[in-house]
Amino acid sequence: MDTQTRLIDGVLMTKMEGEFQYMLPSTMTGRNLKAFKKRNSQAIEELDTGVQVFEYNDGGRVEAGYKGKTGDCVTRSIAIATGKPYKDVYSALHQGAKDLIGGRSKAAKDAAKNASPRSGVHKRVYHKYLIEQGFTWFPTMQIGVGCEIHLHKDELPGGTLIVSLSRHITCVVDGVIQDIYNPQRGGSVGQKNGVPFSQKETRCVYGFYQQV
Repeated sequence: MDTQTRLIDGVLMTKMEGEFQYMLPSTMTGRNLKAFKKRNSQAIEELDTGVQVFEYNDGGRVEAGYKGKTGDCVTRSIAIATGKPYKDVYSALHQGAKDLIGGRSKAAKDAAKNASPRSGVHKRVYHKYLIEQGFTWFPTMQIGVGCEIHLHKDELPGGTLIVSLSRHITCVVDGVIQDIYNPQRGGSVGQKNGVPFSQKETRCVYGFYQQV
């Protein structure tokens, strides 16, 4: 008998022969139960499918000595995908932004105000850097066409990807999101090729970079 057990948010959940068995506190009913399922949708999905979808990874930022909160998703994702030290990627992107200063483009004007990767990196800067590192850009969403590819392992190719989302860049390695939080989005459970997944967790993918 295939049995999987995991402690989720203080509740011991066991999956036996395709069904969940668990004991909930007497206070966990109605809205509390709904909130529990929403709050732990990712963990429940992983237990149900036996597939990990997210792993915490800061790309080596803390190890490199950087502190505090920051909008470093581009630097983090590139460090993870390339295996390069976080500090080296940070420095390269910083220099790439400073090289634009003096130009007339919006990217140049933004760099003149703040070229630090700590507060974000203009696409013109990181696109150039990734191409130089041997990555190719694969767009997955065209103007006038609805979302066709979502942030779900069944819809993305294998290998290491740097994925472009709305206002965020993340790294996916063999279907597992490598980030400091899961950028998918919680929601109700649906089916994809017979495998349960959260429908609202399938955030739209604009495109991705991959070494080929």
